[in-house]
Amino acid sequence: MRKPASRSTTYSFPRSAPLKPISLPPLRKCPVCGSRQIRRVNASKQWKGVTVRDVPVDQCDNCGEKFYDPHAIAMLSSASRKRRAG
Repeated sequence: MRKPASRSTTYSFPRSAPLKPISLPPLRKCPVCGSRQIRRVNASKQWKGVTVRDVPVDQCDNCGEKFYDPHAIAMLSSASRKRRAG
């Protein structure tokens, strides 16, 4: 028996939300391709049935790989918990 398709919930975080300081240095070199063309972008991410907008990620301009810092992971986890709770 097939499960019904889950509905995706979208959350958007304000761009002016202050980021908590983290102990990791900023990413300067892509660990995948070695390029130094890394930039900070705000992206949408679908994770555990939840779409979260304006997630800050470091993205390599050369290979397109995205790297999420601990604050971004916390945003995704928080949105996932909100969906499960309500």
